[in-house]
Amino acid sequence: MKTLSPQSLALASICLALAFSTLARAQQPRHQPSPTPRPTPRAQQTPPATDEEEIIRLNTELVQLRAVVTDRKGQLVTDLKKEDFEVFENNQPREVSFFSVESAPSAGTDATPTTGALAVVAARPPTGSVNRAAPARVVVLFVDTLHLSPASLVRAKDQLKRFVDEQLTDSDVAAVVTTSGTLGSLQQFMSDRRMLKYAIDKITLFARPHTYFTPYLAGRVVIEDPDALKVAAQVLTAEEGFQSIGSPGDRASNGYIMARARQVLEEERNLRRATFGTLAAVCERLAAMPGQRLVAFVSDGLSLADDGGGEDREGFSRATGAAARAGVVVYTFNAEGLEGPAEFSARSVPQSPEFGMFMSASRLDVQGTLREVADVTGGEAYINTNNMRASLGKMVEANRVYYSLAYYLPKDSDKKFRKIAVRVRNHPDYKVRTQKGYAPPEKPAPEAGEATPNQKLFQKMIAPLPATAVGVTSSADFLETADDDAQVTLQVHIDAASLRHEKKGDDEQLHCLVAGVVFDREGKIADQFSEAVEATLTPAQFEEARRTGYRYVRRLKLKPGLYQVRVGVREVGSELVGTSSSWVEVPDPGKGAPVLSSLFLGAQPAGAKNAVGSASIRSGDTISYRLVAYGAQEGASVRVEVLQGEKPVFQGDWQPLAARTLRTDAKGAELGGQLRLPLPPGIYALRVSVRPAANSKKIVEREADFEIEP
Repeated sequence: MKTLSPQSLALASICLALAFSTLARAQQPRHQPSPTPRPTPRAQQTPPATDEEEIIRLNTELVQLRAVVTDRKGQLVTDLKKEDFEVFENNQPREVSFFSVESAPSAGTDATPTTGALAVVAARPPTGSVNRAAPARVVVLFVDTLHLSPASLVRAKDQLKRFVDEQLTDSDVAAVVTTSGTLGSLQQFMSDRRMLKYAIDKITLFARPHTYFTPYLAGRVVIEDPDALKVAAQVLTAEEGFQSIGSPGDRASNGYIMARARQVLEEERNLRRATFGTLAAVCERLAAMPGQRLVAFVSDGLSLADDGGGEDREGFSRATGAAARAGVVVYTFNAEGLEGPAEFSARSVPQSPEFGMFMSASRLDVQGTLREVADVTGGEAYINTNNMRASLGKMVEANRVYYSLAYYLPKDSDKKFRKIAVRVRNHPDYKVRTQKGYAPPEKPAPEAGEATPNQKLFQKMIAPLPATAVGVTSSADFLETADDDAQVTLQVHIDAASLRHEKKGDDEQLHCLVAGVVFDREGKIADQFSEAVEATLTPAQFEEARRTGYRYVRRLKLKPGLYQVRVGVREVGSELVGTSSSWVEVPDPGKGAPVLSSLFLGAQPAGAKNAVGSASIRSGDTISYRLVAYGAQEGASVRVEVLQGEKPVFQGDWQPLAARTLRTDAKGAELGGQLRLPLPPGIYALRVSVRPAANSKKIVEREADFEIEP
């Protein structure tokens, strides 16, 4: 247990240089919940509803379908009745138990939606930031941050914000959900367009280096396709400096290529399962929502390739099965848009017909998954287009009038995929767009008695979607120094205003349990911790904490690899829980090109004498940055840029690394500096690039987003 004195809570700001070194040395008591200068924008959020209205929930044994019917001209058919429909599962007829015709207004109108019988048995949303009237349509903007490039995310953010402004109506509610879980309590249903755009702006990527060693190519390597081995060797030579030990194709070289292929496939499996697990959880949550349920799945695409040369469809089946049972229609949007062949841009890889063939097949592979997700759930895939906003508009317009049909799961349901077919009697010319099948849910394991509060906390921590009763956000950053033997800094921000605290005279008591679990690329637990945090706050300290929140910092010892860090906070007494997750990759600084730590930002308010560790930056502030370069040799150079979207708003010159070096130790060189730019309010990214040598084509980069506040 960590007991905190009032003095330790009185720190309103920390010198950036001290904060950076504290992050590097925080192996001992490192979890002071000290007020942090960046508040959660609670004033902009709608508080959860507290009324105890009666809720009638749909039976979990129901299969819910949303069917859109068009005639031979593609026009919506809106006057059908229950008896007009035939529903078949595995070619066996099913009796429709619930039916309704529902409609949603078009953009720019405020018409009241019509609802039918099915709507009255649906539950209200699990969060309260929605219209009090039942929404006509629920839209989840599902952003696959594990499978997006930085350029794709920039384009997607702009298109999604325009969609929110132009296409959502007052009868809609929406949520922004990311697969990396970085939005925390912002991943909730709301109708406030301003807050939705705020959530979109806050989306950040799990940054991975770009590689042409794709999962498709890796899948062909593991079955020893000779052309795949040849192309993989070319890619590894260009990207990692790989050299054959003997003649090309010798056993030792092929062994290394094979090992790298399995590593690529293991990483993709981990990210794929996280993506489909989150999508399944979204669909399960949507099952309790009224109205049409749409998911806009934004991604560069993902592969189903496994390390046996086949496909891993477990997560895919779970997600699409959950969508069918919940009546969720998934539309997929390839954020890459229109791009030329990879061989035209892969300048560092020797060009060959085989390389072009595998890159083309790789793109079709990941796009094929997006097409199949949409096809199975009754949606549509928008692949080769740069106008995502127009495609999103087509999605909502196509679902303006739809039919809700539901039937009970047959008693003989097993784990096998079950096909669904819906037809309109006497109208073979009508096209019915709906879910095409589902995988029955796993039977729940028998309960072993009442779970303890800590067991409940762990269950919520490993759930795909965050618990939001307590506002929690977290970040895991790679950072090695000679001062300790840890590799990752975990920072957790706790929204104090979401806690209830306990009154003790004039003071307030803080009593929380902070827990974390770290999963490696195979889903195994690599580290875990839990600790009670207590403090007594004076009225002044309590008001400061409510405004700025608490910050918990911990250092983690992790081997090189890819990890997901899940964090949970439980307030003892009230039993309120909040969870968050983040991803981090620990590279091996001792191999290959230079490696950069994560990039840490701070701000020095105009007129202040010291830089303070704050990610809250106002126009006119001086931006301070720090990071560590590992393995940089003499002759290396560094450049600093500031971007808004893809457009540079500041681009510094290449400078010798020594010019930006603050200190060195046995691990690497700490780089840093300050920028003062007259930037208008908005979301920006600071990028630091390191070039190993003057003529080197290999450049390593780190980016960090920041917001200029008014």
